[in-house]
Order: sequence, then structure tokens, then C-alpha cells
Amino acid sequence: MFLNRRYGFLLVVSLIHFFYNDMNAQTSNFATSPLHSKDGVFSHHHQDMNSPLEINCFVAPTTDGDVVFCYQLTNVSKENIFVFDSPRMPYVIMQENGALLVLHGVNAPDPEVDYNVVEIPITQAVTPGSTISFKVNLNPLFLRDHFGKSPQPTHVTGSITVSCRVAWGNSPIEPHERHKLSLPSLLSWQKMAEGNSVEVMFP
Repeated sequence: MFLNRRYGFLLVVSLIHFFYNDMNAQTSNFATSPLHSKDGVFSHHHQDMNSPLEINCFVAPTTDGDVVFCYQLTNVSKENIFVFDSPRMPYVIMQENGALLVLHGVNAPDPEVDYNVVEIPITQAVTPGSTISFKVNLNPLFLRDHFGKSPQPTHVTGSITVSCRVAWGNSPIEPHERHKLSLPSLLSWQKMAEGNSVEVMFP
């Protein structure tokens, strides 16, 4: 009887130890998963894996030392889609791993900041089969997001990975309608499409 109780106790302890280690492993995987990145750029957005946008990113050759990052958007669907038409976009954001994100969209706001005035951008249509292009000069490098003010240039050197994400929606945002939108509704409107990453050599 004593031995049975002892073996029963050891079995319970072993099971507790097993489940404890399993929970720790799951928690560790959640914390380091790319879907839960600590940079918070897309914490309020959802990325559509079946995006109607095909994005081609590349660096245009120059002879004057500029680093011009270009991205072309092609509507591969049979319906009009809409992307932001703002002279402030795209934004360039430095991520925690040192890579750069070119963002043609609205990033998540800082929850600790009370924003008085936030731009609600209008949109332009991308018709089925059509392609539109955008570009941004990365040298000098100006880091800014949707809520930032005029930045100071940031000095970087060497090879840096640059990725691109573009927000899109199924309905237009017209100039006479944007005053009706709030920031939460704007974030809900946009979906995200992601282009290919490019290794960029900075002088």
C-alpha cells in the first residue's frame, strides 16, 4: 500500500512537471513569433493573405548617390481596389532588428499618446490589371510614421533589408467623406499587402 501511494505521488509530480514545461514552451513560442512582433507597427491591422495587390519592389540605379526604393502595385483582381493618395506617403520605419519598412499606409498609434489632429488620407483607384508606381529616396534617410513630425536625417551604412507594405481597401475614401472617419474606422478599413524584400547597400 505504501509503495502504491509513493508511485502514485511520483506519477502526479511527473505529470505536473510535464505540463508546466509544455506551457512554458508554448508561451516562449508566442512571445518570439513574428506575428507578435514587439515593434507594434501592425498591431491594429490585419494582413490579407489573398491580397488583390501584387507588389514588386526594387532599387532604381542612380549616378548621384541617391538610393531610390521603388514599388509597383498591380491589381490582379477583377474589381477596383483603393490605396491611399497622400503626399506624405510612403513612410519609412526602422524596425527593432535594424531592417527598414517602407509603409504606404497608416501604422498603429502609440497608446500612450493623445493625438489631437490625425490625417485621414483620401484614396485613388487601382483598376483591374493596371499598375501604379511609387518611390522614396532612402539617402538621406528620413524616418517617419503617420503620426510623426518632420524628422531629422538618420545615418546608416552597409547592407540593410528593406521591405514594403501597402494598405488597401474595397471602397474609396473621398475628400468630402473623410471627415466622417475616425482613426479606429480608418484602421479597420485598411488591409495590408506585402511586397518582396530588397537588400539595399547604403554608402
